[in-house]
Amino acid sequence: MGLNAASSRVAAKYFSRVQKLAPTRLEDMEIYSTVLWHLKSDVELAYLAHQMLEADRLSPQAVARVSLG
Repeated sequence: MGLNAASSRVAAKYFSRVQKLAPTRLEDMEIYSTVLWHLKSDVELAYLAHQMLEADRLSPQAVARVSLG
């Protein structure tokens, strides 16, 4: 996946909307975490990891996000 600053910001905006509409959704959140990492959005990334753990502590997405810390 080739991300540049502009596409990362647009993707982050849409993922943020999805997250607000469906806070327990885990599908594709690994992509959102990658976008946040590219944008160096550490606070948002930590919040996403927390939300993913709250939704399903044992999901592959949550485990992967927390392990990448």
